[in-house]
Amino acid sequence: MLTGHAFEALLAIATLLALLYLLQMGGFGLATWRARYRFDRAFRPTVTVLVAARNEADKIADCLRSLLALRYPSHLLQVIVIDDLSSDGTAAIVRRFARRNPHLRLLTARPSRDHLRGKASALAQGIEASTGEILLITDADCQVPPGWVEETVKYYADPTVGVVAGFVRLSGDGWFARLQALDWFGELSTAAAAMRLGFLITAVGCNLSVRRAAYDAIGGYRKLPFSLIEDYILVRGIVSRTSYRARYPLDAGTIVTSLPCASAAELHRQRKRWFLGARQMHRSNFVLYLVPYAFHAALVACVVAGAATGHVPWWPLFGKVVADFLLIAPALREARAFPALTALLPFELGFTFYILFYPLETVLGRRVVWKGRVFSPCEDVAETTTPAPVCLSPSE
Repeated sequence: MLTGHAFEALLAIATLLALLYLLQMGGFGLATWRARYRFDRAFRPTVTVLVAARNEADKIADCLRSLLALRYPSHLLQVIVIDDLSSDGTAAIVRRFARRNPHLRLLTARPSRDHLRGKASALAQGIEASTGEILLITDADCQVPPGWVEETVKYYADPTVGVVAGFVRLSGDGWFARLQALDWFGELSTAAAAMRLGFLITAVGCNLSVRRAAYDAIGGYRKLPFSLIEDYILVRGIVSRTSYRARYPLDAGTIVTSLPCASAAELHRQRKRWFLGARQMHRSNFVLYLVPYAFHAALVACVVAGAATGHVPWWPLFGKVVADFLLIAPALREARAFPALTALLPFELGFTFYILFYPLETVLGRRVVWKGRVFSPCEDVAETTTPAPVCLSPSE
């Protein structure tokens, strides 16, 4: 048990970190709100939409219906679905839609013969078969709004822009879905704010677009290291190796709707993959996470010590809730998703747990299952592992 002086010192540290956390999240919320960029709605390039699908027979039809409802001129639009070695009826469903829609094409991915695996390999093959000047990428469990293409490509009227990322709203009314929705809004708001401030944290592959010239300038996925977060590696490659710039606008017209994880086990695998892939982030980006990590560690220590002494401090807890709300409020407003706030308290508990737990999890247990494939760092690969793990390339 801590002495009175030790507890007071811990509380003072937690209070200071709470203030810093409040300032950082409030600043990020403001930067997210200011993530507005110049555009030209009259800009009409040729576009290819790419969807890499693996065993998505129960979801792909809704995705295709939304893609076929796009308002973009059909003579400027190409849709390619890459069947990533599915073992269910995914390909048959896409083939049925393609027969009635000539601008929709099914491409069957070949087994990878190089360092690429999984989604990155499928997307590389799809891009090589595409013709669009602008490449838009989404996932098979997503639905896009009718104006998604024109609302995204309007930012490419600026010839210096090579990447445009977008926000994602999770569907579902249950508390578990809303908890995940708040988490996504927090993660994407942080990414949009950081990009507005000149940092690159991440972008999500279910709502991402790149200029073909920028993609070709870096040699595409085949010239990039393999990563579990192939979206981030692609964006980082373009931003760091070319003069093209990235944009992450808070724009209601570009928001894609996706499905939440159906179970805690699925959510765990998703978050573990994200954190494992995040090891390839540039080291300077980790500075942005120092205050949040330190604050949550101090907060947990204060609550545990306070419970033992019968005096649990409330102001760091209150500061955390206010700070997190300031961060996600602009995105909630733009997406009209304020009902998700009914899961705010479960979200606060869950976020505190995983911001402290998953960095340790990626060190102690780095093997992850993604779309039925096992991925593992090379040093963890055992000869008897079945199926054979895919080695992660080290950070550049």
